[in-house]
Amino acid sequence: MKQTEHQLLKKHTTQAIHQLEKFNRDLADPKMNDYIVPAAKEALLLQAAELLNILNQQLDS
Repeated sequence: MKQTEHQLLKKHTTQAIHQLEKFNRDLADPKMNDYIVPAAKEALLLQAAELLNILNQQLDS
């Protein structure tokens, strides 16, 4: 998520989307269940999905 923020600060929307998609894949990895509680994982996925939607809208406009 920090890498996404860094890319956004540099106004690199496409790279930010790529980093966010990687974050989602990493978070969805079953191995992550050992490191994060389900409620936190769900909250992060929802937050990432909302941000991804916003970034994609920015690219479309």
